[in-house]
Amino acid sequence: MKIDSFVTAVLEKTEMVTRRDALCAIRATLKTLGEGLPASDAGMLAAQLPPPVDGYLSGSPRQVHMSLVEFLKRVGERERVYLPEAALHARAVVEAIEEMATDRGDQDMGEVLPTEWQPLVAAN
Repeated sequence: MKIDSFVTAVLEKTEMVTRRDALCAIRATLKTLGEGLPASDAGMLAAQLPPPVDGYLSGSPRQVHMSLVEFLKRVGERERVYLPEAALHARAVVEAIEEMATDRGDQDMGEVLPTEWQPLVAAN
């Protein structure tokens, strides 16, 4: 998937209007995912993403365990939005990654995300 398609997918899933807003949501979500996932999972997901956003998902040297609420708070802090918006945006980013992985036959997000974060994955 090219970056334009990825950004468009996120825009279509949210009420965001600008590409800049979508990129901010993507950055905030991916950086937070990188903190909460084991480095191997973060690296696997990063390999599925288009440049330059693949670099946002670099795994943290030390994985941080966090609840879904803490994950969303961190996304909101990075994005400078309230929790409900952060939840909508994070879910849109995860869904866009999930769609891209499905199209390419890659591992889906449900297999990678911690159990507490499963509500981010769209119900099939």
